[in-house]
Amino acid sequence: MKGKYARRGRADKRAARELLAREGRHLLPLVDVFVRAGHALDTIVDVIGRAAIEAVLEISAADVAGPRQPGK
Repeated sequence: MKGKYARRGRADKRAARELLAREGRHLLPLVDVFVRAGHALDTIVDVIGRAAIEAVLEISAADVAGPRQPGK
């Protein structure tokens, strides 16, 4: 599936750079949002990774020792 994409030239890049330089104070809140989102993603990946490792260990233990049985 091919899409049509508009290519931007040097003039567009220069205009964007000038706008950001002129209105740079608006970038700091945006950077803060990106940093917070990055921390949230790190936390999510950590939790999911730990859960995946725990599930693999439980499956492996069930293969070796059999399914869990209630104790006496």
